[in-house]
Amino acid sequence: MTKSKIIFAMAVLFGNLCAYGTGSAAMSDLISMLMTDNKVTEDQATAGAGAVFGSAKEKMSPADFSKVSDALPGIDSLISAVPNFSKKGNSVTGDVSSLLGGATGSAGSLAGLADTFSNLGMDSKMVGKFVDTILQFANSEAGADVANLLKSALL
Repeated sequence: MTKSKIIFAMAVLFGNLCAYGTGSAAMSDLISMLMTDNKVTEDQATAGAGAVFGSAKEKMSPADFSKVSDALPGIDSLISAVPNFSKKGNSVTGDVSSLLGGATGSAGSLAGLADTFSNLGMDSKMVGKFVDTILQFANSEAGADVANLLKSALL
C-alpha cells in the first residue's frame, strides 16, 4: 500500500470516528463548555445535554425540532447518549418522556430533567445551568430563532 493510500485510509477512519461522536465540532464545543462550566465528566455533559435536547424535542412540533436539529447538527447523537434509566421501552425519546412522568409544561419538564440529572450523578440544580448554557450556545451557533424555539420548549 502506498503512503498516500495509507494517509487516505487513516483520514477516512478518523472522519468516521468523529462522525460517530457527538455529530459535529459545534456539539463538541458545547460538551466542552458544559464540562468546564459545571465541572462534570464528558459522559455527564453529553448525557445531560442529550436529556435537555430530548426534553425539548418532546415539547416541540416535528417541524420546529427539525429546524433546531438542522441548525445544530449532532443533537440526535446527544439524545441517544442518554442512558436508559426507564425499565419500559427502548426509545430514548420515550425514556425521556417516561422520566417526565407524563407531566406537561415547564415544571414537569424541569422535574423530569432533575431526575435524569440525579441518575447521572449530578445535582438537580445543574439543570438550569445546562439549559442556560445550551440556550446561549444555540443563540451563538444558530441564531435567535433557533434559541427561541428551544427556550419555548424548555422554559
